[in-house]
Amino acid sequence: MPAYLNGPFNPPVTTLLRGRVAYSIGGFDDLGGQTKMLVTADAIASNVATLYLTIIEGDAPATGDTIYVQATANSSGAFNTSTGVVLTGATFTGTVGTVTFALTASDQAKTADVGIAVAPEPETTESVSTTTGKQFGMPQTSSGRSAGDVISWSYQFPGSAPGSVAIALQGADVDVDSQYTTIDSGTSTTGETRPPLSTSGLTGVNFLRVKITAMTGGPVATVAKITC
Repeated sequence: MPAYLNGPFNPPVTTLLRGRVAYSIGGFDDLGGQTKMLVTADAIASNVATLYLTIIEGDAPATGDTIYVQATANSSGAFNTSTGVVLTGATFTGTVGTVTFALTASDQAKTADVGIAVAPEPETTESVSTTTGKQFGMPQTSSGRSAGDVISWSYQFPGSAPGSVAIALQGADVDVDSQYTTIDSGTSTTGETRPPLSTSGLTGVNFLRVKITAMTGGPVATVAKITC
């Protein structure tokens, strides 16, 4: 991303790029790749599914990662999911291992099967209670910001939820901590994607960041993103 030059004595600030996610809290390795695995067998016990896997590309998935499963046949295809499931366990020795996840279905003993499982590159989280996220420069154009341009932001707690939270999208004319004021805020302990904001209404805002001002039950693994 190009840098926003914010005065001769301040470090450059990354500029938001249209259509690209910017991580104010947490991050994502966009140079990493997804993990592809072959399903060799599967089982269900007390509404917990186990997949027996062989990795054919990428790193072993970990507890908390999301995987997608296709083309299995056992239990009438109950293991297949196009929306993804969160792993409750993952154990690998080299390229061979097992993963577990919640699945409401009848018990099934370990049975040979054939399928494909894919684990996308996961987002990284920051374990925080209160924190000020990374700031980003707003896109600037010679014709100004149009009424059709919008800013969206979201926050998630991929592991355990906090007891309560106060989190805000903040903006400032100059990148000075005391100049930031709240533009929008949220209090959902399960995370949410906030409604888009028109950039034409953000008069005098050149910088954006996400800030957690209060949290109980922390520190909690957190991801907060801004897009334009």
